Amino acid sequence: MYSDPQARFLPAAKELHPGTFSQIARLATSLAATAISGFCACRKMRQRTENYFMAPTRKKRRPRQSGGRRPMTRGMLLPLPAATSRRRSLEHHLALAALRAGNCDIQLIGRLFRAVYVAYFVHEALNGQHSLAPFRTSEAALQAIATRIKAGGGWSLPESDHRVLEHVLSLHDEQLSTIPSHQIARADEQLNIFLANDALSPIAPDQDQDA
Repeated sequence: MYSDPQARFLPAAKELHPGTFSQIARLATSLAATAISGFCACRKMRQRTENYFMAPTRKKRRPRQSGGRRPMTRGMLLPLPAATSRRRSLEHHLALAALRAGNCDIQLIGRLFRAVYVAYFVHEALNGQHSLAPFRTSEAALQAIATRIKAGGGWSLPESDHRVLEHVLSLHDEQLSTIPSHQIARADEQLNIFLANDALSPIAPDQDQDA
């Protein structure tokens, strides 16, 4: 038995003319080399084709908005949920009622300060620095009462200041129920920035711009 399939033909081939045998051997070697070369080329072509069609596709990245901000969601473009706006409004008006009744403490004063300042930030974003007198009056009234509470002295809310505070809270009620929630969130952020610094007031100074 021959280990090489071509070896069994060698005895018969050797009986041919020596020159003829050499030519046949060279021809067989050439054909074998050509077949091997063709097989390798076909294999490489097949591998390239598979790599092309089976390569994982890359996900396209969404272009980012200028300034690095994320696009707004539908919820951010809508007003606050009704339950949220009602809860915040109720907290503000209860604090004002306690203030008017003389049962207010520093915590409730702080809640009214936050309402006045958030209302101011939203108002400024929508209308600029115009008609700011109600915010200044409300701030001054709350500051006066807070100072007296800290000193342990008596205090009372004048009726005129109560009307102004009620007007500002009513304005803020309308903002909470109609303004897109992202503007309310922005006003909350501005308030937190103000509370973190040493400024005495976030309200713009009086420059005869009030209408």
